[in-house]
Amino acid sequence: MVAALALAACGGGGDDSATEPTDASVPTSPAATEPPPAAPRCGVEAGEGFDEVECTEPHQAEFVGLVAPPAQADVDAETTEGAAVVAACMPSVEAFVGRPLTAFAIDIAHIPGATPTDDIECWAKAPVADILVGSIAAAGLEAALGDIVIVAELEPGTCFTSASDDYFGLGRVADCTTPKVDMVIGIAQSAFTGDWPGQDEVVEEYDELCAALQQEADFELIADTTGFIFGSEEEWNLYGRTYAICTVYRPEDFESADGEEAASDVFVGPESYLPGVDAPICLQQIEEGGSTNFFQVECDEPHTSELAAVVELLEGALPNDFDQAVELLEDLCASFVQAYTRYDFSRSGLFVSTRVSGSLGTPVESPVDCIASVTEPVLVGSFQEADLATLLGDVQVIGDLAAGTCFRFVGDATSLGTVAGCTEPGALLLVGTYQMAERDPYPEIDVLRAERTVECARVLAESGLTGDPATLSGTFIGAANFRLFGARAATCDISPM
Repeated sequence: MVAALALAACGGGGDDSATEPTDASVPTSPAATEPPPAAPRCGVEAGEGFDEVECTEPHQAEFVGLVAPPAQADVDAETTEGAAVVAACMPSVEAFVGRPLTAFAIDIAHIPGATPTDDIECWAKAPVADILVGSIAAAGLEAALGDIVIVAELEPGTCFTSASDDYFGLGRVADCTTPKVDMVIGIAQSAFTGDWPGQDEVVEEYDELCAALQQEADFELIADTTGFIFGSEEEWNLYGRTYAICTVYRPEDFESADGEEAASDVFVGPESYLPGVDAPICLQQIEEGGSTNFFQVECDEPHTSELAAVVELLEGALPNDFDQAVELLEDLCASFVQAYTRYDFSRSGLFVSTRVSGSLGTPVESPVDCIASVTEPVLVGSFQEADLATLLGDVQVIGDLAAGTCFRFVGDATSLGTVAGCTEPGALLLVGTYQMAERDPYPEIDVLRAERTVECARVLAESGLTGDPATLSGTFIGAANFRLFGARAATCDISPM
């Protein structure tokens, strides 16, 4: 049992200050007293910001305060996207929530100012929607969470149920006889230091460490089957969540009366699939602790993905190495996804996802589901009926926009955006595109950034457009589309002035 964890929080109440009298002999008067703290601001996620609600209503985030934007040099030096902003907000957010953000409880969300030099808003954002029921600023994090607890802070031997189906770092204390509970047995701290060492490495390490904790437990266990909850690569790099929460659970709780696994909402592909004959199958992709699950949804609901084909893995088994297994499945599915979507993958915007039942180094237990995906739930409709541009609606592939167009990114999708007014907060000006150099294998991020610095300066000079030169940046083609489809078109953007 593994799990991913999510977004964060920033401190409350605003900036409390009062103008001091310039003449020390002037007596204090009611007019010179310090104003009361600003009222807490709580919100629910809406687009790239938050719609404010009363803090007594269920919500997901709370405003912490303003900080200066990170220096461009710090942004350019990032090894994980968003690290500079997280570092800028971190001190105020940790003070606000009263604990280090190494805890799987709160992450950092931010809203940029109207211009690149304006202060940014830091928000404390919980990983589960509507889970906060009070103000952190007014009552503290524990009170704001109500009956929800931070699983990593539970004593070994405590049983709990998860707060949601896709987030396991928050939960509710439960009687150990309750079906489908986990029991905390301890914390396993990774010996790896520095940036994320890799999925295979942390899973192997946590598996061994949690098995040892299970053997050493000096209290009665509900079962001897171990699991562990750990964070994603982003959480490791941004928040220092370099540990796993070790648990035990009863496998029989998750089986039906005939011994089969109990029904789940997680998508399991059909044995065969004939596009145009079989009805389309649309999916929502959910990241969970470095792994990906898909859930079937109606195609007229916003979604991230759609099944393109179901094919057999001729090799019969997956490689022992995680990255090699991913590449094998992507290679198998690339042509099927391209044929199904009729999309020109030399541009960015759409990518190949895969799903198969099985473990590394062992024979697969199902056919391979070949899936077309975008990184945000913005598809409405089916590829059986329309092309990508139609399914995206008002959202566009950024590389398809004309130079000189202002836009805003859609969520975390760096290849998708919506056209915006150039004076809107967070708007960027598309300068143009360039062709990434041919390299094999796909280069490290610092190589790509160095190339972008040179190429985007050239593109800007040739475009005749203007903007804040300190903000000149852009997006590259990801490793999979670079390798699978020969995609090379990177974009350049700048903050308008």
